[in-house]
Amino acid sequence: TFGNEIFKGCSQLNEITISGNGEMQTYSTNKQPWYDVRSQITKITIGEGITSLGSNIFNGYNKVTIISISSSVTNIKPTSIMNMELLETFIVSENNENYSNDNDGILYDKDQTKIVKYPIGKQTNTYTIPNSVKAIEETAFEGVTSLSSMIINNCDNTYSITCNEGILPDNIVTRNGDTLEDDWPYFDERHAYNPLFVDAVVSNPPYSQN
Repeated sequence: TFGNEIFKGCSQLNEITISGNGEMQTYSTNKQPWYDVRSQITKITIGEGITSLGSNIFNGYNKVTIISISSSVTNIKPTSIMNMELLETFIVSENNENYSNDNDGILYDKDQTKIVKYPIGKQTNTYTIPNSVKAIEETAFEGVTSLSSMIINNCDNTYSITCNEGILPDNIVTRNGDTLEDDWPYFDERHAYNPLFVDAVVSNPPYSQN
């Protein structure tokens, strides 16, 4: 247990490592023990032994750019890492059996079949959803403003994506198989293609993303 003002006056502190055993508790937004240094912290490490991140533990920490997650973490509540405007990278231990990150620092489940959290602070205009992704956490893109387009390579899956602003429906490009219009199949304009003539095309609904 930490006192509410344990870090008060620590003006040079810019990294926090949380260690211990078991679940972290849920806090009110301004009652975290490290609240007084929220404007200084740039890196957060969730140490070995911590199994679950409670709601609001770092909600709104706008200077944090990196969150490192140990192998013991089994549950990350969506509201524990929201509203972190400069967050660019998640680094997950390779030994973690529940979560992982890709080369761009995006947080996924272990098999990268679900996007858990897209870092709000990433300054990338376009994001391509990997073919392996079958689900997206409801708040995975909440607060993201840098993205202006998104590419979906696998239309076998249905996604619900919430972004505060930036991505228009016309900028979500699909590249595989649910329409007979220009986006199926996907053609690379740098290459020439020979026509393929067929007798019939059979498709199950939905026929188009539009």
